Amino acid sequence: MQTGQQRKARLLKQSRVAELFSVIEYWDEDGIFVFDDNSIGVFMVMHPTSGSNNRTMTGLQNFYKEVYPEKTAVQWSLVSSPDLENMLWGYNDIRGGRSSSEDRDKVEVMAKAGHDFVREGAIEDINQAGYRFRNYEIWLSIRIKIKKALPTEQEITAFTKQVHRLKATLSDFHPRIGDEFDLKRRMNVMLNMYAKRAGWKGNADHLDKCQIDDELRGLFLERGHSIEPYEEGVKCYDDEGKMYQVMRSMTVRQFPDATYYGNVIGLVGQWLDGNIVLNEHYILTLQVFYPNVKKAIKKFNARRAFVNNQARGSVLQWLISCAFKRMTS
Repeated sequence: MQTGQQRKARLLKQSRVAELFSVIEYWDEDGIFVFDDNSIGVFMVMHPTSGSNNRTMTGLQNFYKEVYPEKTAVQWSLVSSPDLENMLWGYNDIRGGRSSSEDRDKVEVMAKAGHDFVREGAIEDINQAGYRFRNYEIWLSIRIKIKKALPTEQEITAFTKQVHRLKATLSDFHPRIGDEFDLKRRMNVMLNMYAKRAGWKGNADHLDKCQIDDELRGLFLERGHSIEPYEEGVKCYDDEGKMYQVMRSMTVRQFPDATYYGNVIGLVGQWLDGNIVLNEHYILTLQVFYPNVKKAIKKFNARRAFVNNQARGSVLQWLISCAFKRMTS
């Protein structure tokens, strides 16, 4: 049991949100996010497709063939979220006030029972198999470096043109360019998922829009909440210093021999068999970093030349000879 002084001392030692998130603000007129490390970026929201065809595959191929500026960072994320509030808001709007006066109470009780079951089932398991209701989304972020802390008109123009070109390339995925409310909402859900006091709960996404004069990253946590990094991830604490959530960083240690479009969900369990190993909500992320192409090729060729030169040595020649003899013996 922690005392008030112990909680206060621990909270004062904790890292602030600004130390984990670098996004500062969103420029609505340009549709870009500004970061504190001399970079700008864009955030897109999509939904997983039910399958693939030549158009979707061509769109992905053209996306990766795009020529990006040096040190561009691209991040694809498949996100399992408990945020079903938009759907529940629509459910209440459709189901409410439909029946006559004598049946209204019974119908509303039944509708509320279904509503509460879905909302609770997004946070807690609804059966012994660990099934939960989920909202799946794909997040795509593209981030480029700029020369100074704030971008110039030329940098903004070049970047926004490329973003709209990429959006057209991915048109079969129906991407939507997100604004500060979209990013704030999703980060608020992830960082306050199991908090007793969370602004996103019971509040539909399209109603959760309030202008606050503060850094964007400062809105990710609820007021009074704090986060603390540790070896394997991040711990979240409420305004009383009680830990309500732990987020762990995990790495895929064994990949399948062959994978295809749409198989990334198989990394968390046997999806087709209904056996999901990871019951909690999660984010599966693929990060792609684009270096300077000429420098990367030059470095690769230098390493290859070094290996080729070493292969002429007597030791490696002897090892290759041994391997060959063993295979033929």
